[in-house]
Amino acid sequence: MNNYVNTYYPNATILRDPTTNYNCHSYAWYSQSSGNIYWMNSPVAYWSDGSYTYSNNPSVNYKVYYSTSGNEHSAIIYSRIPGPIGPNAYGTITVTSKWGQMGLIRHGAMYCPYYTSGLTLNFYY
Repeated sequence: MNNYVNTYYPNATILRDPTTNYNCHSYAWYSQSSGNIYWMNSPVAYWSDGSYTYSNNPSVNYKVYYSTSGNEHSAIIYSRIPGPIGPNAYGTITVTSKWGQMGLIRHGAMYCPYYTSGLTLNFYY
């Protein structure tokens, strides 16, 4: 699985080796611990119950939700270069996320298997 990331996403950084103990949603919304053992099907409950608030001005440590139906994904913002935000400006955001059963990866917000052209990312704090 690390070979896949290195081959198809050479500018991404592998932070932890593959594990099936937790997924992207659990990492982003529940616990960033390497000891996390929960697989979460959807993080919707975290913002629908008022625990998190939507923002169109994302910052470091905000949660990011990729809403492509059937390919949903969650991440945490690691860094952001200030400037306009939107589908054409997500390149200014670097995130950390767990790629399914693969490892924990640091990557550009648009530089992953979960981003599709024109997708509007949802940010929460």
